[in-house]
Amino acid sequence: MAAQRIPNERLRSLLRESGWTQEAFARAVNVAGAEIGVRLGYDRTTVSHWLAGSEPRDPVPRLIAEVFSRRVGRRLTPAAAGFSHASHAARTEEPVDELTELPRQDADPLCHARLARTPYQVLGRVPGWSEQPRVASEKPGLMRVGASEVALLHGAVRHFAAAMDAHGGAHARSALAVYVADTAATWLRAPGSEEVHRHLCMAASRLTFLLARMHADMDAHGLAQRYLTLSLSLANEARHKGMWATTLRAVSAQALQLGHTLPALQCAEAAVSVGGEGAPGAVRAYLYAQLAVARAAVRDARAADEALAHAELALAEAALGESEGPFDAYPVGALAFQSAEAHSRLGRQVAAVRELHRSADARDPLDRRGLALTLSRRAELLMTCGHLEEACATWDRFLGASDGLHSHSVTAAHTRMRSALRPYGRHPAARQLLRGAA
Repeated sequence: MAAQRIPNERLRSLLRESGWTQEAFARAVNVAGAEIGVRLGYDRTTVSHWLAGSEPRDPVPRLIAEVFSRRVGRRLTPAAAGFSHASHAARTEEPVDELTELPRQDADPLCHARLARTPYQVLGRVPGWSEQPRVASEKPGLMRVGASEVALLHGAVRHFAAAMDAHGGAHARSALAVYVADTAATWLRAPGSEEVHRHLCMAASRLTFLLARMHADMDAHGLAQRYLTLSLSLANEARHKGMWATTLRAVSAQALQLGHTLPALQCAEAAVSVGGEGAPGAVRAYLYAQLAVARAAVRDARAADEALAHAELALAEAALGESEGPFDAYPVGALAFQSAEAHSRLGRQVAAVRELHRSADARDPLDRRGLALTLSRRAELLMTCGHLEEACATWDRFLGASDGLHSHSVTAAHTRMRSALRPYGRHPAARQLLRGAA
């Protein structure tokens, strides 16, 4: 005899508190699922089953907890919504412990599938910079670390950053996760001077930042968010304001990509406030460029233009002798892309198309992912402006640039291209592109 289901009164209570109808609640869960690449088609009938005691599979209970957290303004767990069997990835308080456990689980194919469904959590408050980070204590019996280990980690940063730009976020993700868990975390636990420890924390912060970028490129935004949080903690322990602000800038960009405008603006402002003073020109340009896009998202045209001017000036002032490493340089092509995003959000589509043309021309040939996404965005804007022929020519370049890339962002761009061109299937250029895409 089947066990009798017990009505979920906690869920019913939260539904009343939220003021949502069952249909609106189902839509909110579908949207939260889309943020992490999980396609859901729930409706009020599904919600009725949940209220009657049915429990959905993971990650849906965590998504439900997240949408109610956003709605009522306090952090809730699946248990608070009446779901007792939701799985949770292990979290630890110490950055070094998290640096071991999270990437190790991520590198395990069985664990990765669950981790990739981690819900994205809208920030309730902006993370704060700490002037007094923890310093790891030396542990006996381990190898002593020094300048050579620091150099090796920074070499790994350059290698994996270049690999992502050239091949996409899905390329070498598990290899980087293993490297972080087995090498970076081990060296952070080893005896060494305080200065060496801070330099190792800095490199580890950059490596976890790259893991966050890889997962965001794979549409696993909840997991990417966990890596960004870890990167912030390591940058704090390294006492490096520039890296902390750089990571918070990425937090802002992710929030904006997912449609959470106010948290994105708050994080962009905090990043400039902490890291914008005394930082190298390239770093300041990187921070101000995101601030411009975030201000444009709230339709503050004057403030957005001001931030763009700061970004252009900072990049122009960048010293010729500045490092060309992935975290110390900001390419003109990347700044032009951000400028285009700001103009587009302000309704200046002609200016946005012009900036995307500048971005594509300035891209490093090795940055195949960046070039492909720039061309895709330019073609989409050309279509909105009614320039079908030029859009098709740009998409043709996009197909060439994206060939062989392992990137969900690029795959999504392919899908958008086919959708945009399908109504024009009789046009010769559009027909040829659709055939090529197929």
